[in-house]
Amino acid sequence: MKVDPPAFCLNEASLYYEKSRNLEKLVRCYLLMENFDALEKLSSGLSDGHALLQEVAEGFEAVGLCKEAVSAYLRSHTPANAFTFVSDEAGGNDGGASWAAPLYVSPAFPLSTGTGPGRVCTDGPTLPCDQVRKAIDCCVSLNQWHQAIDLAKAHNVRDTSELLARYAQYLLEKEQRVAAIELYRKANHNLQAAQIIANVAEEEARKKTSPMAIKKLYVLAALLVQEHRKQLKSTLEGTVVGSRSSALLGLDEDDEEDPVTGRRLMTGGSTGTGGFSLPDSEMTSNLSLLENPWRGAEAYHLYLLAQCANRAFATCSKAFIKLESLPDIEVSQRQVYEELAMDIFVKYVPKDSRMSRVQCPHCDHKLSEWSTSCPSCHSRFPVCMATGRPLLDSPSLHWTCSQCRHKAAEAEMTVRKSCPLCHAPVN
Repeated sequence: MKVDPPAFCLNEASLYYEKSRNLEKLVRCYLLMENFDALEKLSSGLSDGHALLQEVAEGFEAVGLCKEAVSAYLRSHTPANAFTFVSDEAGGNDGGASWAAPLYVSPAFPLSTGTGPGRVCTDGPTLPCDQVRKAIDCCVSLNQWHQAIDLAKAHNVRDTSELLARYAQYLLEKEQRVAAIELYRKANHNLQAAQIIANVAEEEARKKTSPMAIKKLYVLAALLVQEHRKQLKSTLEGTVVGSRSSALLGLDEDDEEDPVTGRRLMTGGSTGTGGFSLPDSEMTSNLSLLENPWRGAEAYHLYLLAQCANRAFATCSKAFIKLESLPDIEVSQRQVYEELAMDIFVKYVPKDSRMSRVQCPHCDHKLSEWSTSCPSCHSRFPVCMATGRPLLDSPSLHWTCSQCRHKAAEAEMTVRKSCPLCHAPVN
């Protein structure tokens, strides 16, 4: 059984090793004595590429000194201007033995490469990936994730996705979701950040948190998805417009000119109700808009309450039919809706008593004030994000958000400081 010598013996031994310049034994003494200040001072005096730096780095890592360990790992490589001198003596080029020795070459006087005796091999990397990997693994093992990410960026380590995923998982296990989002955001992994935000929004929705707060979370997730698409577009700038790659990614569509595409982006492309639609064409158009940004029964519950308060009982009746037909509604909840509908329509006739009509600017057909398309000429109208009404006047009177590209009536935006949808400041 091996027993370490007592401390006073180690201290005395270290003095003799230091005087005799036996660095290998001196490093071991410092490690056994846990004299890491002296070990750090010793390592700083070692030249880059010294054989002992690897052992020093492992010693620092074993006791959790991440900064010192990383410095030693990175310095344990062969210097960038140290080359290999290859001699073809003892037989020349006819199969004789060769020997190699490190040769320090000044960058101001580079040696030429070539063949024959005295050639210099310069095709090695200046900083081996193995040393960088060891330094990054050291940071990961000691939970110094920020330092690991900084190292990966500083040394242009390409394969950082796995490192980011491990760090994000570590943060999520610690319930530090905001930190995980910031991590992905700084690394330009916007899609992963958007997924975390969307999950947070769904959890907050189940907790009956403020609808405005939940809405802001979903909008933030959508904006990150939009930023992700911009990055993909910039990556494919060299490809021909309309190519197969960009078409499959859906990047040939212009969000600024296509409001449907923009709405699909902001809402995550959800359909909500599995394609069920009412026979009335105008109501189908209105509810299809409702299905885009909302999911499940909550949207129609809110919609029918609003129509009931507005005394639009015909629209309220259609919303009840839609609500009761949703496939994800439980039987007990459906019975509650049926009883509520009975209570309302026993007292009130299913007729819209406050139905305001507007005129289609293309065919003069009369439309309800919340219609998004004309059933006569099939024209589609952008929706005002401030009022929910269709924008039927001249496009010159429309305000467009610079962030989400959605529109609103210019008169409505004169008293607002931010976009009603994404809350971007109004210019």
